[in-house]
Amino acid sequence: MISVNKHHPKQYPMIRLTLALLAAITSTLSFAQTDSADFFYKKGLQEKQTGRRMESLKNFEKAATYNPNDKAIIGELANVYFEMRRYGQAREVYKKIDHTW
Repeated sequence: MISVNKHHPKQYPMIRLTLALLAAITSTLSFAQTDSADFFYKKGLQEKQTGRRMESLKNFEKAATYNPNDKAIIGELANVYFEMRRYGQAREVYKKIDHTW
């Protein structure tokens, strides 16, 4: 925690600058995560279209690590688990979808 001395008003701009930098870094990191999730999601869809289920599964799992609350990503992940007869994993992922809606 940053200590503010009441006798030195010149410290306030430094605190504001620090908070602004922290906000910028946080927003940049969150944008990068959604960008990565979108990349792996699209790659997973391409692999699914070509019939490469294992590769699509890997990409959907990566996308879900970057954005675990995206309904489209989680839905595709659950569908691929189901198609690969990984029913236990599919069921758990379907439960996540049910709780987010």
